Amino acid sequence: MDKNPSSSKWRILSSLAAHKSFTQHSVLRLPRELSPCHGVVRRRRAVLLLVVVVLVAGAVAAAADMAGDRAALLALRDASLRGAVPVGTVGNLTALRTLSLRTNAISGGVPADIGGCVQLRSLNLSGNRLAGRLPEGLFSLALLEKVDLSGNRLNGGVSPEFSRLASLTTLNLDRNGFNGTLPGNLMLPKLAQFNVSYNGQLGGAVPASLTGMPASAFLGTALCGGPLAPCANPSPPSPGGSKGVREEEEDRRERCGPHL
Repeated sequence: MDKNPSSSKWRILSSLAAHKSFTQHSVLRLPRELSPCHGVVRRRRAVLLLVVVVLVAGAVAAAADMAGDRAALLALRDASLRGAVPVGTVGNLTALRTLSLRTNAISGGVPADIGGCVQLRSLNLSGNRLAGRLPEGLFSLALLEKVDLSGNRLNGGVSPEFSRLASLTTLNLDRNGFNGTLPGNLMLPKLAQFNVSYNGQLGGAVPASLTGMPASAFLGTALCGGPLAPCANPSPPSPGGSKGVREEEEDRRERCGPHL
């Protein structure tokens, strides 16, 4: 018996990632009720049930969108996945359109090879223990429409590279440790949902492109402007604030003598 059920699951996923038919045609789901955290499965040996359904274009109307693109969905919610995602588990899923590993206990960083998922439209890694900065590969996924990284331990600045994701409609970065200011040149023309709330070290002005978002999107930060309270004006110079050329000249004369 494997004493680390989570490592067994990662090995299975790594094997599936290397399987070409999966990357092109399949749907992989682990329903909540089959998670090792629920019911009989929890009380017995930890078992990962993987259901692989081959999609045929046009065969199932409900899956027409995915099947038509010969794409795949990987959803492992509440699957008790722990530890860092092994290299090669995600990056080899080159036809993946939806990746959801939310509400697990995944640590480490966002997979560095995420840029290999060139067809990815939706990424949900919320409710884990991911830390560190976002990998550059994330910003190369030009087809991304939805990104949810909320409820992790991610840090660093909110990158201006998000502007490269021109198809993005949803960006949730709330409840992390992002810091600094939001990029003033952030341009996401299709963005409808945005949330950076409860990133306590985020400050500065809300960029003009985000002023239409609700105040709740910025709660628990030090941001200002837009839907929030106005930013404090910079302190005006005091009336004698330029200490005056005359005063500086007099100081110099006192130090150096009258013959200057």
